[in-house]
This record gives sequence, structure tokens and C-alpha cells, in this order.
Amino acid sequence: MNVRVVSGDGAAARDLVAIEAGISSRTLMQRAGTAAAEIMVRRFGDALGGGVLVLTGPGNNGGDGWVVAGQLAERGIPVRVQEVVESRTGDAFQVRTAVLPRVALGAGDGSEMVVVDALLGTGARGAPTRALADAVRVIQQRRAAGAVVVSGVVSASSSPRR
Repeated sequence: MNVRVVSGDGAAARDLVAIEAGISSRTLMQRAGTAAAEIMVRRFGDALGGGVLVLTGPGNNGGDGWVVAGQLAERGIPVRVQEVVESRTGDAFQVRTAVLPRVALGAGDGSEMVVVDALLGTGARGAPTRALADAVRVIQQRRAAGAVVVSGVVSASSSPRR
């Protein structure tokens, strides 16, 4: 798989082109989260057995994280979602609602060997504050303790990282 790395503005522009072409934001979210989960299974297979912690933020990047969580849970991988900030977009909220019955909620116990950063996406501006800043610190601590951190979800519209 070829992955093109683009800026946040570039990823947002690509998503907008896809949406204007008739692909719904929710479809893009589903494709991105599914692709990310598939890549994680291929790349980190054994580590996933120790559990995955997904930290979600308020926007569609958080929705991507909910899709990842659901896809991994469907594969029998233990998943815990820490909803750092409640979903604020309709698409993210709908995905959250669909995935909730299949995953555990909460901060995890620190033993998870894979952490998914689904906090902020292309709409983020400035440094994270409050709960989001605390979550970034948790991610840094988990990485320092040896966890694999997955951040940036593959955009289904054109394969950039976002």
C-alpha cells in the first residue's frame, strides 16, 4: 500500500473533494477506520493480544478511532475506548453508538501494548488544552513505557495520513 503524507489542510481538502464527489463523511470514516485496523492487525498482530487502548476526541478523527475500536473488537482483540471528549459530530456520534456495545470504556489499566491516538484531526487549531492535553501526556507516558502508539488514520478518499 502506498501512503502519501500530506498536511492537515491537504488531507481536509482531499476529504472535501471526495465528499463533493458524493462519498459521505461517514463512509470516509468507515473506510479510514477499517483500513487502519487492517494495517494494525498486519503490522502489530501479537502486540494487539495484550489489548488496545483507543483515545477518542470530539471530531471525525475520534469517529475514525471508534471505527478502529469496533473493527478490532470484531476480530476478538480486547479493546478499551477512553472517550476523552464526547463526540460532537453526527457521524462520529453514530459510529460511537454502534460500537459501544462491543468495547469496554475507560482509561485502561496501563497494560495495553497498543495505544491509538484518535484525539484530533484536520480541524484542530492550536495546542491541545484541558482533557486533550492530559490525554496527550498519557499517550507520551504509555509510549515511554513501551507501548506502540498509532496516530493518524489513513484517509479512504486518497490514502493520505490525517
